[in-house]
Amino acid sequence: MAEAASASDSSEYLALWEQELIRIMNDKQTDLKAEDAELKKANKQLQKENKRQEKALSEWAILISLKKKKVPNYCSRKTGTIRTRSAPRGDSWIPRRG
Repeated sequence: MAEAASASDSSEYLALWEQELIRIMNDKQTDLKAEDAELKKANKQLQKENKRQEKALSEWAILISLKKKKVPNYCSRKTGTIRTRSAPRGDSWIPRRG
């Protein structure tokens, strides 16, 4: 009889252990899903920021390329600075087709 009670107790412990293991695994899955959602949100924000910076950089490059070309006028020997003047205005400096 003692052996029958012992077998019954061990099967109860196994069932409890199995339930505990299932609960731990479910909690782990829930934690992993929450972490995955946070990482996806952070990734989306970083991609949005990257896209915004790329647009700003391309706009900056266009503005630089369209900026008036500065031609050195003269250099001051005392201060070492270069004074600049704007490129010639009008159509006189644009080559004309014959």
